[in-house]
Amino acid sequence: MRAECRFVLRTPFGRVEVLWEGERILEVKLGPFASGDGVRLEEDHGFPYAELFLGYFRGEGVDLTELPIADEGHTEFRRRVWRAARNIPYGNVTTYGQVARTIGAPKAARAVGAALARNPFPLVVPCHRVVGAGGKLIGFGAGLEWKGALLELETGKVAMIR
Repeated sequence: MRAECRFVLRTPFGRVEVLWEGERILEVKLGPFASGDGVRLEEDHGFPYAELFLGYFRGEGVDLTELPIADEGHTEFRRRVWRAARNIPYGNVTTYGQVARTIGAPKAARAVGAALARNPFPLVVPCHRVVGAGGKLIGFGAGLEWKGALLELETGKVAMIR
C-alpha cells in the first residue's frame, strides 16, 4: 500500500494536482482548463517541490524536468521518449519527429505521440513542448488550451492552434 500525498494548486489555467510519495512524483493531473487570476495553494502536505511548482506558474522560469518521477512499470520505449522530452529546454519546442530521431527511432513519430499521450507526469515530463510538424499544436491530454497556455507562459509568445 502506497503512502501517497496530494499537493493541489490553483493556477491561471485551472487546477493542478500532484500525487507524490517520499521524494518522487507519482502523477501530475491537470484539471479542466479554466481562466483565472494568480496562483494559490490549496493543499500542501509538506510537498518538497511546492515552491518550484508555485514559481513555475508565477512565470519565474522554473524548469521542473529534474524532479524525480516514479516511472517504473512503464515500457522502456515510453521511458526513452519521456527522457528525451525532459531534455527539451524550458521555453523551447520540438516536433514528434525530432523526438523520434533523438531516441533512434526516426520512423516512430506516431509512437512518440502515443507515448506522450500516456505521460502521467505533465510539466515534469514536458510533453507540452512537443508539437506537430510546422509548429502545429496537437495532442495534449489536458487539452490544447492547456498546451497553448503553458507554452505562452514559458515563451511569452501566444501559441497558435492551427
